[in-house]
Amino acid sequence: MILHQGRIIVNGTVDELKQLFPPAKIEYVEKQPTLEEIFLTWCPGATGGCVRGVE
Repeated sequence: MILHQGRIIVNGTVDELKQLFPPAKIEYVEKQPTLEEIFLTWCPGATGGCVRGVE
């Protein structure tokens, strides 16, 4: 059930309400590494200093 300002807008289970919604659009996005992933690639463990490049 969805209420808005005290009035019932639509009634149903979550699955029934999902069926009223248009199908989801699938988009593919290129995954970019996070700054943390880049850091851990260059400094694995981060306890003994960086093993690649300049420390």
